[in-house]
Amino acid sequence: KNLSRCYVTVIKILLARFIKKISENKLEMICDTPYPCDLDRGIFTAIARKYKPSDSVEVTVDHDDSKGCRKKGDNSCCYIVTW
Repeated sequence: KNLSRCYVTVIKILLARFIKKISENKLEMICDTPYPCDLDRGIFTAIARKYKPSDSVEVTVDHDDSKGCRKKGDNSCCYIVTW
């Protein structure tokens, strides 16, 4: 719950315009900032690692290319955060 709450309160305001809870340990985030997608992914990864639940072993942030990518000219990138 800490990680979900963190993303909803901090990341949504700063970077991601849409956050969808997929399951108890997975979020989908759509990000349309002017920054490079690798920078956004790095920020998401750092925050996820800092605020991950104590019972989580690993946190991953994957770039979902099937839903577009700013590097390829799309307006946004999609990230899947799993913990």
